[in-house]
Amino acid sequence: MPDQRAQLQEMVADLELVQVRCYEVRARARDGFASADDVEVAEGDPVDMRVLVRHADDRLGVRVRTDIQSKDVEVYVDIAVYYAVPPGAEYPRDVQASFVSSVAIFTVFPFLRETIADVTRRVGVDPHLLRLLRPGDIDINPEFAPDPDQIPQ
Repeated sequence: MPDQRAQLQEMVADLELVQVRCYEVRARARDGFASADDVEVAEGDPVDMRVLVRHADDRLGVRVRTDIQSKDVEVYVDIAVYYAVPPGAEYPRDVQASFVSSVAIFTVFPFLRETIADVTRRVGVDPHLLRLLRPGDIDINPEFAPDPDQIPQ
C-alpha cells in the first residue's frame, strides 16, 4: 500500500485543472454608509476564509469564501477551482485534504488576491493585499463537509 506522499504525488499527476469560477464578488467602502468609527473590527487580520471541498464522480471542487471587514471596506469574494478526476480514481480523504492544502489552495489564491485588490481599489480605498500564504497556513480537515452546491458539469 503506497504511503500518503506517494498517493498525493499520484493525485497531483492524475488531476487536471478544468475551471476557475467566481461565484460572488462585492465590496463596499465604509465612508458614505455607517460611520467607520461606529464599526467594530476584530484586532489583527480582518480576513476570514472558509474552504469548502466537494468530490463528486469526475470532479473535485475547492471553493474559498473570503470575508474582509476592516475600518475602510467590506469585501466578500467567493471563488472555486475545479479539477477533472480520471474515471475510477479514488483517493483517501487524508490525501484529498493534503492535495487541497498543498496544491488547490495555491491555485485559487492568486485569483482571490487579484480580485480583492481590484475590487477594493474600485470602491476608492487602498487596495487590500492578502498576506503571503505559506504551506500549512490553511489547515484542511480530512473529514471536510461537502459543498452543498452542485459542481458545474
